[in-house]
Amino acid sequence: MGLRSKTKLEAFALIAEDLKFVASQFRRLHSKQLRHKFRFYSHQWRTWAACFIQAAWRRHKKRKEAAELRAKESLVAASEAENEIAKKYGKGFVVYGTRVARSTRKGVNMHSGTNSGVVSSLQKPTEPDFSDE
Repeated sequence: MGLRSKTKLEAFALIAEDLKFVASQFRRLHSKQLRHKFRFYSHQWRTWAACFIQAAWRRHKKRKEAAELRAKESLVAASEAENEIAKKYGKGFVVYGTRVARSTRKGVNMHSGTNSGVVSSLQKPTEPDFSDE
């Protein structure tokens, strides 16, 4: 008993030049440039990138608004404190106190935490897999 085919078969043989051509095509599939193109044009990667940019913008905006609010609150509190101290001790003490408070605030703002506490629900897509299967 031999093998029988239900359809027509075509046999071929590779010569050295053909084998080199096939091998060069395989190397191109693993190039960084091609992987980048697959990533760039992938709908999943583009969605992830858009969400990543939006989250970064929201964090930036939130930090900026929080800094502005802190500045306004500190100005109001400082002016109230200055009025109280000016009534008690006089203007010279107020000037010294505001200088000390400003220098302390600068140090606190420089070392404030950058943890926003927001966890992204959209995970980064996996890398394209070009391995033999």
